[in-house]
Amino acid sequence: MTSFLSGKKDPLEEQTKYAEVKIGAYVAAHNEAFLKLDHLTEVLKDIFPDSKIAQGITLKRTKGKGIVINVLGKEHQEVLTAKLKK
Repeated sequence: MTSFLSGKKDPLEEQTKYAEVKIGAYVAAHNEAFLKLDHLTEVLKDIFPDSKIAQGITLKRTKGKGIVINVLGKEHQEVLTAKLKK
């Protein structure tokens, strides 16, 4: 909350978001089911108990699907549109 009010970004939070996007991209690239994310995040937390990033991941199927569609999908659509306009 303090980072929101002060405008400063928490590096750990940014790294956790980056990890969630990368995991979402992996699931999409390999045509995996989003349902697997419900179990994968718990496995990562168990494997890496000393990692604050792994412990902060809250990626489940709904959030993972949202990241792939609304973040990665939009970005790829913009890149493809720019390439087609050339």
